[in-house]
Amino acid sequence: MKQSYLHLAAIVSLCAGMSAGVKANDKLVVGIIGGSDTQISVNSISQITFSNEEMTVATPDGEKKFQLSSIDNIHFDLATSSTDNITASLGNDISVKVNNGIMSINAPAEVPVSVYVYNMHGLLVTSRKGSESLSIDFNHMAKGAYIVKANNKVIKFTR
Repeated sequence: MKQSYLHLAAIVSLCAGMSAGVKANDKLVVGIIGGSDTQISVNSISQITFSNEEMTVATPDGEKKFQLSSIDNIHFDLATSSTDNITASLGNDISVKVNNGIMSINAPAEVPVSVYVYNMHGLLVTSRKGSESLSIDFNHMAKGAYIVKANNKVIKFTR
């Protein structure tokens, strides 16, 4: 059970961290039971694999191996926040902008927009439906990573 949880946590965290805009000082932190944390620059990670009760993190400097049974926690130390000015295109002329914690989804005239926001536990936090333009205020939500599904496109967002 712990092994499956660690796999899922690492994969979801990596996806969320990578799409939030990796910065030079962003780190993957692996906490070892009764030991010290190992920090690895996210920019240097080329692959994370799980096999034979091990997690392997590949970097240009080589591989770092961790026994799953010795891992206490896995998290990312990211230098991102929802106050960053972020703009992304989802195709079909749909754009997403984040400014001061408010996400705006804009589409061409009369194009329906459906937005669903999930927390990292997979629970629906909020949803909106409309046409042309929708806004979601993340400022009142707990800090953490969110999965935003807008018109069947997925955005990972860290607050």
